[in-house]
Amino acid sequence: MGQVDWGPSAAVNPRFTEIGDRQMLAKLDKTYAVDRWTILEGDLAQRIVQDQLLPQRIADDGTPTVTHLPVGDDLAKAFREGSLKNLEMRVRLGSAVTGDLVVLSINGTSPIDLKPLDENGWAKLSPAAADFRQGSNELSLRVARRGEDGEMPMTIEAVGLDVVYD
Repeated sequence: MGQVDWGPSAAVNPRFTEIGDRQMLAKLDKTYAVDRWTILEGDLAQRIVQDQLLPQRIADDGTPTVTHLPVGDDLAKAFREGSLKNLEMRVRLGSAVTGDLVVLSINGTSPIDLKPLDENGWAKLSPAAADFRQGSNELSLRVARRGEDGEMPMTIEAVGLDVVYD
C-alpha cells in the first residue's frame, strides 16, 4: 500500500497550524462567547451545560439568573505576566428598555451595573482579569430596577468576552 498525499504540507500551506501549538495559541487574541443555540438531539444536547443555552429569561423579582461562559485562557496569570492588553465583555439583553438596571456578578464577585445599553440591547464593560477562571465561569444577572416601559420579560440573548494580548 502506498502513501496517501493529503495535499500541501504545513510549510507550504500553513493554515490552522496554531491549533496544534499550545504556546502559539495561548498568545493569540480570542473571543469567548455564548450565543443563541437550539440543540434538540445528538451529542451536543448531552454535553452542553443546559443553563449555558441562550436565550434565558431573567426573573422579574430580582432573583439571580445564572449562565456560564467557558474561558480557555488563564486570564489572571496573563495579566500578572503583563501579556494581557485588554478585556472587553459584551452582554446582550432582550426586551431591555430605558430605565432598566441589570446587575452582573462574575464568579461571585462584586456586582457590576450593566449600562449603558446601545440600541440593540448590548451592554459593554471591562471586567478585571482576576474575576475569571480558566474553565467555566458563572455569570449571575439580576434585574435591580425595571424601566417604566418594561412590559416583556427581559432575557439574556448573548455574552461575549474579547481577549486581546500584547
